[in-house]
Amino acid sequence: MKDRLINTFCLGVLIFHSMLFAYPGTGGAPLGGMGTGYIKFDATTGSFKRGGCPHEEHMPGGRPGYREWDNNSAFHFYVKVGDSISALEKVSSTTEDAKIPLYTADFGSIQKVNVTLQAFAPLNSGDEKLSSLPLAFFEFFAENTNSTQAEVAVAFDFDNNFGGTGPSHVENGITWTGDNNVCVLADYSIHGQATSGQSKADFFEDGLLDNSDGNILASKIVIPAGVTASVRFVAAWHLRWEYTNDFRKYHGEGYYYYNHFDSSSAVARYGIENFEQIRNSALEVVDRTTAVNLPSWYTDRLLNNLYPLIHNAQMAEDGRVAFIEGKYNIIGTIDQQGHAQIPMSFMWPGHNWRQMEFWARTQYQSPADLVGQIHHDFNGMKTSYLCQWDDWQHDDYPYGGDKTTWADLNAMFIISVYEIFLATGDKEKLDSLWTAVTNTAGRIIRMCRPQRAPADSYLPYGTHSSYDRHGGMDLYNSSLVLVAYAAMSEMALAMGDSVKGEEWSSVFSQAKTQFKERFTSENGFGSQEHHLAGYPFARSLGLPSIVDDSIAHAAFDSMYSAYDNGNSTGFWHFYTVGHFADLGIAIGETDKGLQNHHADFLEYYQDKPHLIHWQDLDHEDGYYSYMTAPVVWRSLLLITGYLFDNYNKRLWIRPSLPSSVNKHLTNAPLVLPGNWGTLDYYENENSGVFSQRIEVSWKNPVECREIVLKNPLEQTGPHVVVKQGAVEKSCSVVTGGSGHDAVIRITLDSPILIDNSGIEISVNASPTPSQNSPAETYHARQALEQVQIDYPFVILPAPAKLRIDLIALNGKKVLTANSKMYTAGKTKIKLPESGANVLPAGFYVLRITEIDKNDKGAVVLNKVFHAVQ
Repeated sequence: MKDRLINTFCLGVLIFHSMLFAYPGTGGAPLGGMGTGYIKFDATTGSFKRGGCPHEEHMPGGRPGYREWDNNSAFHFYVKVGDSISALEKVSSTTEDAKIPLYTADFGSIQKVNVTLQAFAPLNSGDEKLSSLPLAFFEFFAENTNSTQAEVAVAFDFDNNFGGTGPSHVENGITWTGDNNVCVLADYSIHGQATSGQSKADFFEDGLLDNSDGNILASKIVIPAGVTASVRFVAAWHLRWEYTNDFRKYHGEGYYYYNHFDSSSAVARYGIENFEQIRNSALEVVDRTTAVNLPSWYTDRLLNNLYPLIHNAQMAEDGRVAFIEGKYNIIGTIDQQGHAQIPMSFMWPGHNWRQMEFWARTQYQSPADLVGQIHHDFNGMKTSYLCQWDDWQHDDYPYGGDKTTWADLNAMFIISVYEIFLATGDKEKLDSLWTAVTNTAGRIIRMCRPQRAPADSYLPYGTHSSYDRHGGMDLYNSSLVLVAYAAMSEMALAMGDSVKGEEWSSVFSQAKTQFKERFTSENGFGSQEHHLAGYPFARSLGLPSIVDDSIAHAAFDSMYSAYDNGNSTGFWHFYTVGHFADLGIAIGETDKGLQNHHADFLEYYQDKPHLIHWQDLDHEDGYYSYMTAPVVWRSLLLITGYLFDNYNKRLWIRPSLPSSVNKHLTNAPLVLPGNWGTLDYYENENSGVFSQRIEVSWKNPVECREIVLKNPLEQTGPHVVVKQGAVEKSCSVVTGGSGHDAVIRITLDSPILIDNSGIEISVNASPTPSQNSPAETYHARQALEQVQIDYPFVILPAPAKLRIDLIALNGKKVLTANSKMYTAGKTKIKLPESGANVLPAGFYVLRITEIDKNDKGAVVLNKVFHAVQ
C-alpha cells in the first residue's frame, strides 16, 4: 500500500467548519447507502448500533419499519511519543456532532497528539451507484504537535451481527463469508501498516496485531513532528434479500447494489480506492449547505432531515424505488413522498426517475373512468415487499375508504414528474412517461366532473385525500390540482405541443378563478395549513401563483393566528411546515415562516435529540423514521428563490430573505444533480427604487440562456447588466406579471456557460445609479472605513506555500500578500494589517491560492464578504 500525504488543502477548513455548530445527543448519524441498511457510531458512549432495511423483520411489539440492533463494536487508540505509551480502550468523546451524511467527534489531545474522527455515508450528489452502496467510512485524523515523531494506531474492534462465517484475515482487512458477507478494510495516509487479529493486548503493546484470523483490524502510522495524518476504515456488507412475514411467505426482491458488486469485499475495495473522492463529496454536501448566512439551526436541520434517504429507502435489484412511510407498514405513499422528494430530484435524479416510472406503470389501466388514477402506495400495507413493476391491480392502503377518490395522489404524480424534469432537463425520460402523465391529468379532469358538479368545473368535486382522517378534501386537492395544471402546460410545451400547452394554461386560468369563487369567501378559509398547500409548490417550481396576493396574505394571516402565532406545528408537523410555514416564506413573510420551522426544530433538537433521525409525523416518541422529513428542503428553494430549469436553461433567482441577513444572502447553495453552485445576493429598496446585485457561480459549467429575477415594485425599463468577468454580455430585458409574480426576464443574446468564475448581474432603476443604490455603494463610494474581516482558520496537513488575495467582484485585485510558506497545523489566514483594515466599502472575495513547486497556483478557497459602514 503506497504512502499518501493528505493533499486536499480545504479539508482542514471543512473539518473545522463542521464542528462550529454542534447539536449533540443524536446517538450518531446512520452510515450507509440508500436502501442498504447502516451502522452507527455514538462517540459519547463509544458504542455502535446496526440498522436494518425497511423490509427486514418488524420491530418488537408489532411496529413495522426499522430495527436497530445493539452492536459491540468499538475503537481503541494507541499513541507512543518517545518511550511513553497511551493505550485507550473503547474510546469516547464529549464533543460530537451529526450532520448527515457526516459524523464528527473530537477525542482531544493524547500526548500532544490531537485526534478527531470524520465518519461519513456515501451520499454523493449525482452518483446513484455510489449512493446506494452498503458502505460506512471512518477517518481518524491525528495532528502531532510534538517536536518529535509520534506513533499512532487505531483498532476497529468489529462486532459482526450482519451474519456470515468468519472472520478471516485478508490483505489489510478482515472478512466474513457466506450469503450474508461482511468486509472491513484499513488504510492510512502516511508511513503506515494495517494488521488484523484477535488480541487487544497485542494491540495495546505496540499498535500492531499478528495478522491471525480475528475480528480486530488496526491501522498504524508514524507521524513526523508538526504533521497531520490519518488512518481510515471502510466497512461493507452484502446481504441475501429475504423477508418472512406472518404467513412465512418468501418474496425475492434483491438490493440495487447487486447490479454493481457481488460481494462485500468488492464493495469495500471500491470504497477504499475511491475514499478521498467519496469523502470530499460527502463533505461538500455539508459544507455547501452550512456555508449560507442563514441560522445554523436551520442548515443543521436541512442535513439531518435527510435521514429517510438512508433509513426508509427501498431499492430493488430491478430498479424499483420506493420509501417506506414510517411506523405504518406502507411502502411508497406518493402524497408524503411528493412533499419530501426535493433532495432526490436535485441530487439523485436517476433513482427518482425510476420511482416516477414505478408510479406510472402501476397507475390504473381500467375501467375507463379510472385510467390514469395513481395508487396510494406499492404494497397495500399487507406485505413488506414491493408490488411488481406493472401490477396496477395491487391492493392499496386499506384505511380511509376508496383510494381512487384521492385526488391529491394524481396531482402529486404530475408535480413530481415536473420537478424532476426541471432538475434534469431529461426530455427522453419525460417522453417515456408522457402517456402516463396525460392519462393522470385526464383522470383529474374526470374527478372534477362527477354527477351534480358543474359541467365546466376544473376543480375536484366530492374527492378525498391523504388527510384520510378529515373526510372530504376538495380544497386541499384543488390547491394541488392548480399546480398540476400549470405544470402540464409547461411540460406540453417541452413536448413540442403548443396547442396543448395553451389549453392547459387556459385550464389553469379558469381553475384559478373557480378556486377564488368557490373557496376563498367561505367561513374558515385559511384556518388550516392545507388550504393553500399548493402555493409553495408553485412558487418553488417557477409556476404562476395559484391565488392573488391579497388572498394568499389573508389566508396566511389567518393560519398564523390559528397556529398560535406560528408557534404550533399542528398535528402533522411535516405538513404544517411544508404548507403553512413555506406559504409564509413564499409570500415574503419569511420571518414568520421560519418561526414555525424553528418551533419544529426545537421539538427535537431541544427536547428529544435522540429522535432527530427518527421524527414521526404524529409527534409520537419512538423509532419510526417518517419519510416526509426532507420536506424542509423546499423552504431553502423559497428563501434563495433559486430554480434552474435545465430544459430551457433558465435560471430563476427570486429570494425571500429573512431579516437576519440584512438584505444580503451569502454563500447560498445552488443544487443540481452532481453539481453545486453558490449565490451571493444583495437587494435594496430606497425612495421607490428596487436594486439588486447578484453573483452566481457553479463548480461545473452550466449553460444558461435566460435569467428570471423578481420585480417587487413592478418597475418598467430597469437597467440590467450581466457581466462575466470583465465582459458585459449582450441581452434583452422585459418585465411582466404583477404582485409576487412580477418578474424581470433577461434573455441572453448568446448562451453562456456559468462556471466557478461566475457571473454578476446588477439591476437598477435607470442607467445612472441613484445616490444610495447598491451599485454606487459598490463601485463609486471612495470613503475609507474600518472593516472587520472574518478570516478563516485552516488546518494544513503539511507545510504549504500560499498566496492571499483580496479581490473586488469586478475581478480587480485590491490587496495581495506575498506568497509565503505556512507551517502544518491550524493557522489563521490574514492579509497585511496595513491594508486589510481600511477598504473602500463594497463586496470582496478573500482568495487563497496554493502555489506548487513550479510556481503554478490552484485556488483552494474563495470567501465572499460585504464591507459597509
